[in-house]
Amino acid sequence: MSVARRRIAWIESLRFIGFLLVFTGHFIESYRPALFGYWYQGWTSWILMGLTAKFAVAVFGVLLGYFATAKLSDAQAAFGRYVVQRYLQFVVPMFIVNLLVVLGNARQAGLYGFRQVLVDSFFFSDRIVPTFWCMGPFFIASALIGLIAGLTRGNRGARLGWYVASLIVCLLAGKTWVGVCVMGAVLHEVLQAEVRWMRSAPALLAMAVCAFVLARVRAENELMYLRYGAACFLLLAVFFSAPRLQRLLDVGILGWLGSISFHLYLVHVPVQYTFTNLLVVFLAKTVPTGATLAIAAVATLLADIAAAYLLGKTVEQVLKVVPGEQAAVIRGKRPGAGPGTGNG
Repeated sequence: MSVARRRIAWIESLRFIGFLLVFTGHFIESYRPALFGYWYQGWTSWILMGLTAKFAVAVFGVLLGYFATAKLSDAQAAFGRYVVQRYLQFVVPMFIVNLLVVLGNARQAGLYGFRQVLVDSFFFSDRIVPTFWCMGPFFIASALIGLIAGLTRGNRGARLGWYVASLIVCLLAGKTWVGVCVMGAVLHEVLQAEVRWMRSAPALLAMAVCAFVLARVRAENELMYLRYGAACFLLLAVFFSAPRLQRLLDVGILGWLGSISFHLYLVHVPVQYTFTNLLVVFLAKTVPTGATLAIAAVATLLADIAAAYLLGKTVEQVLKVVPGEQAAVIRGKRPGAGPGTGNG
């Protein structure tokens, strides 16, 4: 297997592991919130503290920024075309999921008409599906990175400077999650500089330790999100610089699951609110609580995978109706490559 292919494989695996963090956090929050005590108390907190759904979203954001700038650094596509491509990659699956959620929920069907579903999807609202909160910041970050890459094409030093400046502006303006994505763009430029000392064992160890310390936060606030972003920046710098770690994640099935992780993220809460709730109620009548939750978790994950696969295929067919040259640009991106379509 080539180095390039192995690199993609381990990244996809990492994305699926990130999704599992999101899935686990939301499942526990809904059905057994007392289990979160293991994250913050006793010896298990040394392992679990920081491994939260928001940390996984930070991983997705940094990867989005990294691959957006990797794709655009030497690309010749017009900025407008790129923005349309990214917008449709976000909005089309969001609209499909929002519409299905409203149609499948009598209470929400009374609150939302088709027009409202359309508006909420097109403007990245999370009123229908709460986990869509990060779609807006991810799209804004994609557009910002695309703009900077277009303005500084061929001038890596200027590009890095603009990325750092935009990161500072985002943080000062309170747009932390946009800034987390821009951290990925900064990471790409730093790694492209091939700083030799960053690949040394002491440097990798130091970055891993710093990432571990930064990720250990309790309160959910903007500072926590910034620390998560910085931790992911360092953690991914370690992985990108350590082929042995990449090989550990080069697992075929994980790679495939990671390739649909964006759609997994979009469908997992609607599946939980419908399929899982019904399954838990049914099992609870005859099955002990622990077994009920274990069976429900496995069944829900399998249902998520099936729903995400079908969503990806549906989105692929929808995008085929986009006429002309823009369709080729959009379809050049494999559907569902990760939350935020992070491969660029």
